[in-house]
Order: sequence, then C-alpha cells, then structure tokens
Amino acid sequence: VKRCRIEGVLYDDHFEGNPCQFSIEIWANIAGGEGTNRTAVMTKMCALVATRQNKWSFVLFLNEKMLFLDGPNVRVQAWDHLAGTYDGTNAFLYVNGKPYAHLDVSLALTSKDVVLQQTTHECM
Repeated sequence: VKRCRIEGVLYDDHFEGNPCQFSIEIWANIAGGEGTNRTAVMTKMCALVATRQNKWSFVLFLNEKMLFLDGPNVRVQAWDHLAGTYDGTNAFLYVNGKPYAHLDVSLALTSKDVVLQQTTHECM
C-alpha cells in the first residue's frame, strides 16, 4: 500500500477450533494504487482492504472461505476510519462511524456450494 498509515489497530484473533468474536479497526489514508488490491491491515482471521474496484472491504477468513463485506468508494488521499466486527454469527463493516455492510456469516458458512460469498447492504 502506498503511504497507508496505520493507527490504533485493535483486534482479538485467537482461535480455538470455532470462529471467535473479534473486531478490527484502523485509520487509513490511501494514496494511489487504483486497480490493485491494497491491504490496510490483516490478521489470520480478517482484513480491511481497498479493492481493485477502489472500494473498502472487510474480508473474513473462516472455514477455508473468504467472505467479503463491500463498503463505499475509497477516498484517495483522505483519512477514513474503518471497523469490522464479527460476533460469531454476524459480521459488520463500519466506515467513518456509519454501519455500511452486514453479512449473516452462519448462513454463508453452512452453504456447501458457497466458496466466495459477497454482499453489500446499506444499513440505516
């Protein structure tokens, strides 16, 4: 990531056989790199990334699947506060304090046909 500054990363990613509860947050300022995936922060359980399509995304790595919660467009050379939460059932992406995307992870993980689950929902 070009000039991506990471401040105040908070997460709990211990794992004991079952997906646990965790959250991750970061202040990110992306400068350039459009057309490529840019990882702001990553743990063994999740990541906050700027996608090739220049959208913020919360990515979960659970049970050998990658689950994406897509957010708004990245504001180039501007600070954005990103937070992703997972409570063992539901995942949420917050951008600048507003809930942006939600995914019922339990449904995505129990589907034998789903390898890649992607959803975007505007939350009110």
